[in-house]
Amino acid sequence: MEATYAKYEDEKAIGQSVITEKEIADEARIATSKEHGLTVRQGLKAYRKAIGWSILLSSAVIMEGYDTILVSQPMTFLADSRLVLILVSHPSTTPLETKSSKVCLRSPRHGKLQIFISFFGKSLPVQLVGQILCGIPWGVYQTVTTVYASEVLPVNLRGYLTSYVNLCWVIGQFIASGVLVGVESRTDQWGWRIPFAVQWVWPIPIIFVCLFCPESPTWLVEHGRDTEAEKAVSRLQSSSSAHNIPTPHETVALLSQTNTIEKRLTAGAGYLECFKGTNLRRTEIAVGTWVVQQMCGPVLQTYAIYFFEQAGLPSSQAFNMSLGLIWSKNDLLGRSSVSWAVGAFLLIFTFIYDSTVGPLTYVIVPEAPSSRLRHKTIVIARNMYNITCIWTGVITPYMLNSTAWNWGAKAGFFWAGCTAVCLVWAYFRIPETKGFTFAELDLLFEEGVPARKFATTRGALLQAEGTAERMH
Repeated sequence: MEATYAKYEDEKAIGQSVITEKEIADEARIATSKEHGLTVRQGLKAYRKAIGWSILLSSAVIMEGYDTILVSQPMTFLADSRLVLILVSHPSTTPLETKSSKVCLRSPRHGKLQIFISFFGKSLPVQLVGQILCGIPWGVYQTVTTVYASEVLPVNLRGYLTSYVNLCWVIGQFIASGVLVGVESRTDQWGWRIPFAVQWVWPIPIIFVCLFCPESPTWLVEHGRDTEAEKAVSRLQSSSSAHNIPTPHETVALLSQTNTIEKRLTAGAGYLECFKGTNLRRTEIAVGTWVVQQMCGPVLQTYAIYFFEQAGLPSSQAFNMSLGLIWSKNDLLGRSSVSWAVGAFLLIFTFIYDSTVGPLTYVIVPEAPSSRLRHKTIVIARNMYNITCIWTGVITPYMLNSTAWNWGAKAGFFWAGCTAVCLVWAYFRIPETKGFTFAELDLLFEEGVPARKFATTRGALLQAEGTAERMH
C-alpha cells in the first residue's frame, strides 16, 4: 500500500513538473511576442526606470574615459622613461568576472583609496602602481555596466543603452580635456595633482547607485532565485505600464526558458566552456569585435595634437583643436597645408569612428555570448582588447617618429589595410542580432546559421511549435 501511494505521489509530482514546464514555455512565448511588438516609444515609457538605472550605473565608465586622457598628459613632468610612459598611457583596465552587479560596490571603494597613490605619488614607479591598481575597478565597471544594460532592457532598447556605455567614455574624455585646459598654465604641483583629485568625485555617487539599483533578473534566474527576479523586474518596469509589455512573471519565464536552453547546450559555466561547441563561435565574435575596435586605427586620434603642432599651431591651440574647437581664419594662415589636412582628416576620422565602430562594439559584444557565459566572455574579450591596445600603442610612436620608422601620416595606410581585413572578417562572422531575444539567439547559434542569414532564418526557427519542441 505504501509503495503504491509513493508511486502515486511520484507520478503526481512528475505531472506537476510537466505542467509547470508547459506553463513556462507558454508564458515565455507570450513574453517574446510582446517584446517584438513593443515600439520604441512604448518601451521608453514602460522601462524608464530600467533606463535610468542603466544610465546611472554606466556613468561609472566616465571614470575610465577620464583617465585615458588624464594619465597621458601630466606624466611627462615626472621622467622620460619611454616604457613606463607607454604603460601609464594605457592603464591596465583589467576586467574581472562579476557574478552580481552588487560587486560593483567594492570597486569604487577600492578606487577611492587607489587614487591616493596617484595623487601623492611623485615618481613614475609609484604612478605606474597607482594606475594599475585603479585599472582593476575600472575593468569591473566596464564589464558590469555593459552586461547590466543588456540584461535589464527589452530587445528594442538594448542597443541604445549598451552603446551609451561608449558615450560615457567620450564624456569622461571631454571632462578630462577640460580639466587639463584649466590647469595648463599652472607650473606648481597642483598642475598635476588637481586632475587626479577630481577623480574623488566619482566613487561616492557610484556607491549609492550600486546600493539601490535592482539586481539583474538574468543573474537571479541563473541562481534559482525566481521570486527575487520577479521583484527586480517589477522595479525595472513603470508602475503604470500598459498590458502590451511582458509582466514580471512572463519575463522571468522567458529568462528561465533561456537558462534551460543554455544549460542543455553548455555542460558547465567555466571559462573553458567559452571555447567549446557553439560558444567558441560566440566568443570569437565578442573578442574579434573588440579587437577590431582598436585595429581600425583609433590610436591615431591620440596623435592629432602632434599633427596640428606640425602644422604650426602652438601647443595650447593644438590641444584645443584636437577637441574640435576652431578659430578664425587669421589663426590658420601660414600653417603647413599638409599637416593641417592630416589633422583635419583625423577629426573627420574621429567623428566617423565615434558614430560607428566605437558605439556598435558595445552593442554587439554583450549580445553575442550566451547568458550563462556573458560575464566570462566579455572578460575575455575586454582583456584581448587591452592586449591589442598595448601593442598598437607601442608601435604607433615608431611609425610617426622621424628618428624611428618615420612613416608620418603614411601610417594611416597601415591602419587602412588593417581596417580592410577587419571589414572582411566582420562581414562573414558578425551576425545581425538586432531585435532578437537571447533565447532566439541561442537557437540560431545552435543551428549554426551563417552570419548573413540570421534575419532570413528567423521565421523558420521561431515558430511556437519549434520553440516548444527544442525545450524538451
